[in-house]
Amino acid sequence: MQSVPQVNRTLRVDYNISQKTTMYVRLIQNLYNTIGGATGQIGQSGAAWGQFTNTNPQNGRGDVVNIIHTFSPTFITDFTVGGNFLHQQNQPADATAFAAANQLSAFKYPTTAGSLSGQLVNPTQIFGGNYLQLIPNVSFGTTTPQTGGQGYVSGTPSFGFDNRWPFDGTELTDNYSNNWTNIRGKHTLKFGFNMEHGARNVSVYENNDINGTYYFGNDQGNPNNTNYPLSNMLLGQVQSFGQDNVKQINHARYYQYEWYVQDTFKISRRVTVDYGMRFQVIPQIYSAGATLGLFNPSLYNRAKSGTLLLPHCTVALPASGTCPNADLNSINPQTGALYPYVDNGKFDPLSWTGSPFSGIQTYPNGKIFNAQHPQYGPRIGFAWDVFGDGKMSVRGGFGIFYNRAYSVDTIAASNGTNGPIKVFPNFQSPLYFNQTFASLAGAQGFVSPQTFLGGSLNMPDPTTNSWSLGVQRDLGKGLVLEVSYVGNNTHHANATNFNQNGVYPDTVWSPTGGTCNSVGNCTGSLNPAYVNPVQTTAVLPINLLRSLPGYYNGIADISTFTANGSSTYNSMQEQLNKRFGKSVKFSSNWTWQKTTTINPNQYQNQELIKTVAGRKQSVNIQVNYSVPTITKLIGKNFLTEAIFDGWKIDGVLSYFSGNPDGVSCSVASGAPPGAFNGQDGVGGAIGMRCAQSGNVFLPAGTGPSAANDNNVTSSTFDKNLWYPINASSFSLPALSTNGFGNAPQVLFWGPGYENEDVSVYKAFKLKKESQQLILRADITNVRNHFNPGDPNTSFSLAYATNVNTNTSFGQITGPTGSARTMALSLRLKF
Repeated sequence: MQSVPQVNRTLRVDYNISQKTTMYVRLIQNLYNTIGGATGQIGQSGAAWGQFTNTNPQNGRGDVVNIIHTFSPTFITDFTVGGNFLHQQNQPADATAFAAANQLSAFKYPTTAGSLSGQLVNPTQIFGGNYLQLIPNVSFGTTTPQTGGQGYVSGTPSFGFDNRWPFDGTELTDNYSNNWTNIRGKHTLKFGFNMEHGARNVSVYENNDINGTYYFGNDQGNPNNTNYPLSNMLLGQVQSFGQDNVKQINHARYYQYEWYVQDTFKISRRVTVDYGMRFQVIPQIYSAGATLGLFNPSLYNRAKSGTLLLPHCTVALPASGTCPNADLNSINPQTGALYPYVDNGKFDPLSWTGSPFSGIQTYPNGKIFNAQHPQYGPRIGFAWDVFGDGKMSVRGGFGIFYNRAYSVDTIAASNGTNGPIKVFPNFQSPLYFNQTFASLAGAQGFVSPQTFLGGSLNMPDPTTNSWSLGVQRDLGKGLVLEVSYVGNNTHHANATNFNQNGVYPDTVWSPTGGTCNSVGNCTGSLNPAYVNPVQTTAVLPINLLRSLPGYYNGIADISTFTANGSSTYNSMQEQLNKRFGKSVKFSSNWTWQKTTTINPNQYQNQELIKTVAGRKQSVNIQVNYSVPTITKLIGKNFLTEAIFDGWKIDGVLSYFSGNPDGVSCSVASGAPPGAFNGQDGVGGAIGMRCAQSGNVFLPAGTGPSAANDNNVTSSTFDKNLWYPINASSFSLPALSTNGFGNAPQVLFWGPGYENEDVSVYKAFKLKKESQQLILRADITNVRNHFNPGDPNTSFSLAYATNVNTNTSFGQITGPTGSARTMALSLRLKF
């Protein structure tokens, strides 16, 4: 059961200070709360166990003060100061019930526990950061297990808290502006300034949480393992335990300063020109009170960094090529010290003091990035009355706009050790493997490598150039037609797509050599230097052998902020509106657009990764119809007027073309180690794309058959729910392409979308003119039209056979939008 109370309050006061000075004050207050468990709600992760009822209050307020002073009929100034504040919390709905079941002081053995009955359970707390004394999280899975096993019990959810708990976030935005207007002959001069300040204090993602997380999964390499997760928990056999030493809070702050000057010059009765310049200073966001770290390659010293443990086999490999479990170990390649195999890929705890990371430059008070010089944003526009009768005009304009390179969340230490720019060096989140409840207190924790960010301290601000040119024509009888070309392009869009510690394609594997099977798929050849000593048919975890060891997160290492993203938008926009009319008014628009984006990759030509986005065409129509007065025909009295007169009908009609679609490729099974990009599965270097050798679709009129239907049988075939994609035209790309085939990203357009919403309503007048009773019926998707979703276009191929294993390929498996719904309401207005 879920309760969602909402409160909204608005107060406005207008005051005429004098004949020349007026002001108003507007105050807004609102509350939105969700009480009860909900998917995606910040609270407990084990909601299925009924851990506790969560409440999510969001209190907001807004205030604005505006003063306008008229010096003369041609000289006016206005000053505005305003602010918005939001406070979001997540907390138990019943604090007493929460404490009774979710805090360490109440964590006791059940009455059926014999001699332990009623005694406190004393779960390990490595650090003292658990200031709320929360019970630890419990997972029946594993973290980096040594060997496989049943890692999860079906139907048994995890138990614990969202890793932002307890969540408390505030966001404040203040704005100050002053504008001046001076009319001098044919010129209307405007100038002014604006300052904005933002502050966001928010709990950010943790790694193992300040209360700690126990993993009881089945790991055959754990000497204490019982072979079953539940019995591991009952007997206190811990596969791993992790805990964060401190809860991290993001105290993001930013300022922005702008000033401008603009002139509207009426050259003649028919031609008006606007031109001006906006100046902007956009300092980057910082985190107040935090010490943040950014990777600086000039400070890196390998001798001062920790040593990563490598997989090791203590005996010669048998003929199977796999090291027996009993002989699995991790080894420090410099000292020869041995550790349990599960510790491979982590730092030898004896190889460093203070911090295992080298090359991290720290910045006090969270200030990392430098502010750019004032940005110049020209503005120019014109309006031309073509015939001088006010019925046809041509308008155009151009402007340059700037934004901040980094968002509010950039400096958050997200996901603990895997965050972007983290609180450093005070944050710790070690893991303890192969332990028991009793041994944890004196166990040695192992620290894992991290992902850090790098990049220039002088990032250019993202820049958008925007332009438009349009013609507007009065067609008479209240009809106005407007046709415009609207476009923009964006440069210096920020991204983290460059890796200072990347592994180049074909490093651990080469697409040449090896053996080929009957369908022509080859294995390539492994680089001997990267062969895993405990399994000769696999490669070492590549993160262990990077040029700068100790920085990785499976996908990215030292992600570097760049400013090389870009996008282009071009569109033809048409509007036809009927502005006046006693019974019918409508507005309509049609947009025909193309949007392309480029997010460059350090290993690929940017033209190959250009993306087309968005539906090509969209039509929206809004109609307002006042039903003619019927009582003129049947006689007007109180009853007939109440029943028949004053009805209104509103309609919103939407029609969109389909989304851009293409066929994506992946390997279902059997790919050789290192294929396709030669990086042992380290993604993000080169995205996989299908090889295409024929037409996208089957010949016209062709239905499903055993040869091409991908398990779409004639008994289940519905041509409206199946795209006849020619599966035989697609295959895995050749190894020599590093996984990047020749199939375009957009091959066809998906199904369109149609929807009509209708509202019928009437206002009944009561005794007082200000009082009304409003009866309303709202119907969505009035035709109950089925809008199909996009087809499944995932081509998942078995490497050995080139057979597509995705049985839903080409099929539409669900709708877009909802079925018809209807709501009736009766509202009293007073």
